[in-house]
Amino acid sequence: MRKPRRLARAAALGAACAGFVALASGTPGRAAEPAEPVAVVPGPGGVAVRAGALEPLDVDAYAVDLDAGDLLFAALFDPEDGAFLDTRLGLFAGGALLIEDDDGGDGLLSRLAFQASASGTHELRVTGFRDAGYTGAHAEGAGAPAPYTLVVGVAGALAQESEPNDALGQEDALPAGGGLVRGTLAALDVDRFAFDLAPGAGVAASLFQLDAATGAPLPGGGGAFDDTRLGLFFDAPAPFAQDDDGGPGFLSNLMRTPGGDPDAVQIGVTGFRDAAFTGAHPEGPLAYVLVAAATAPAAQRCDVVAPIGQIDRRDIDAIFAARGSPASGPDDPRDADGDGQITVLDGSQCRLECDFARCATAPSSCGLLGVEALLALLPLALARRARRRAAAGPEV
Repeated sequence: MRKPRRLARAAALGAACAGFVALASGTPGRAAEPAEPVAVVPGPGGVAVRAGALEPLDVDAYAVDLDAGDLLFAALFDPEDGAFLDTRLGLFAGGALLIEDDDGGDGLLSRLAFQASASGTHELRVTGFRDAGYTGAHAEGAGAPAPYTLVVGVAGALAQESEPNDALGQEDALPAGGGLVRGTLAALDVDRFAFDLAPGAGVAASLFQLDAATGAPLPGGGGAFDDTRLGLFFDAPAPFAQDDDGGPGFLSNLMRTPGGDPDAVQIGVTGFRDAAFTGAHPEGPLAYVLVAAATAPAAQRCDVVAPIGQIDRRDIDAIFAARGSPASGPDDPRDADGDGQITVLDGSQCRLECDFARCATAPSSCGLLGVEALLALLPLALARRARRRAAAGPEV
């Protein structure tokens, strides 16, 4: 009869250990999310990139400061181009919803554009499409956390494209890491831009339509009539990636990582018929904003110290030890939010990328030593004491 009891005790220990790890980490293999809203501080080019993941009942919040008159552009991307993750993106101020979008981006993803009427902190919230109240009432990421990339662009005054920029070698230069630029696409026209890219980084690019007279974003994002094509290039006349109708409407957006680790990438904007990017199209005139940003891989973004390829408390400790110091550049893995400074927020964001629960340096073994085992054995010890007291009878 002892063997079944031992098996039962082992099962109880394993279940208690698993429960302890789940409670400690929030989700298996991941640390708890940082305090929200997470600050979004655009870099020198006016863009910021944040990585997140949606789970059922989850709403992610991001805070961005705007001055009156500022233009804000926000777009969500994911590795499957919105084929499965169905999001809702809202912009709030003082708790009030100002503007929102469901499927304006690629596939089922969301994006929005807004011009601030008053200065202050605004909050972007990412949730599932069913969650119209932004309370977490959705089931996105039910099978596994659904990763996404949020790209935010903010500008008071937009940089303007310069012509001619139709051919390779004539690109308008954007700041390293990306930026925002206003352009006008006319018939037979191709607009080209370029920016430096860190090794292993990807590119996210979106087109937003503007009112040509006022410069304000069109309600609903535009794209009802003008049909664009967006291409990504490096050192070749043919694009390594392109998009036609990523949305909203007939506008384009895409996120891709080039092969070969180029140190720069070029972006082409043309009409949808012009697959060769030679200007063979009748579109326009179309006033638009291109928002382009480098998207660093998660491992590069937070993987600070050896062993490279694993993110754990050693990386987090290195980030916190450097807090208050400037980043070494746009590809500094300690600068998770890309604002040029190493801060507590960088450490908090990188906790999301840890490979093991509680950012441990190895998976929890849940053996017969340690707090987990003691917690698992505590109910058994209490039950044993109760049985002994019952057998001994009442005290006299």
